[in-house]
Amino acid sequence: MNAPAQARPWRAHSTALPTGEGLLVVTPALLILSANAAAEHAIGAADALVAVDGRLAALRPPDDRRLQEAVDTLLDGRATRSGAAFVGLSLARRSGRADYLLLMARSKSSGGSGRRLDGAEPEPHIVVVIRDFDAQPALPMHLLQQCFGLTAAEARLAARLAGGCSPEQAASAFGVSLATIRAHLRSIYRKTGTTGQVQFAQRTAAVWTATSVAAATAAWSAALPVADSFNRTRRRTSQTDAGRLAAAALAPRLSQ
Repeated sequence: MNAPAQARPWRAHSTALPTGEGLLVVTPALLILSANAAAEHAIGAADALVAVDGRLAALRPPDDRRLQEAVDTLLDGRATRSGAAFVGLSLARRSGRADYLLLMARSKSSGGSGRRLDGAEPEPHIVVVIRDFDAQPALPMHLLQQCFGLTAAEARLAARLAGGCSPEQAASAFGVSLATIRAHLRSIYRKTGTTGQVQFAQRTAAVWTATSVAAATAAWSAALPVADSFNRTRRRTSQTDAGRLAAAALAPRLSQ
């Protein structure tokens, strides 16, 4: 699938998640209502995600079907019935870099109050968090300290390990002996309740997931009012040639 060159019809917003993820608000038809800078970068790179006529799409058709199926899972309640508030999806990247991880959740309403003027229920929105593991190879050190009670030195080493660094590479990077690194490792494993680097990586992966959920939840209050405001103000857009074209393109989708 090729992404045609086009002006961005969605609203940009400045919501920055704690660990730098992209944040999108989309309709059930995957029409993009708002996006932060990290999300726009991911879309603009066209490495796994693209925007076609203002709609979020995966670069590969099979992945695009999986993306819509994930939205359908949220909308028909299967995720809620299974006890999960979020649906996860990984997308392979054309560049061969680490897959994007998408975490998706459904809002209870459009972010406004009450019913629409036509009496219909407000359309649900979907919040999409995009994690790029290549751009964010390790948890921020302050989170490692908070989660596991690590010292600053231990957190620096743990961040390296979580990003795939070996003890030997860490010793070289920090300019210390391997014996010093191993002493820190013993303390890290004790504090995290792990017995080796593989188990430690699994433990930090769980923290990544929890951080994504917390970040996406915290973003509701910032992202959804922006999307709802976009729905209201698009009707008041000045009718320049560009404005008329944008309104004509968006109205059929946003009114669904």
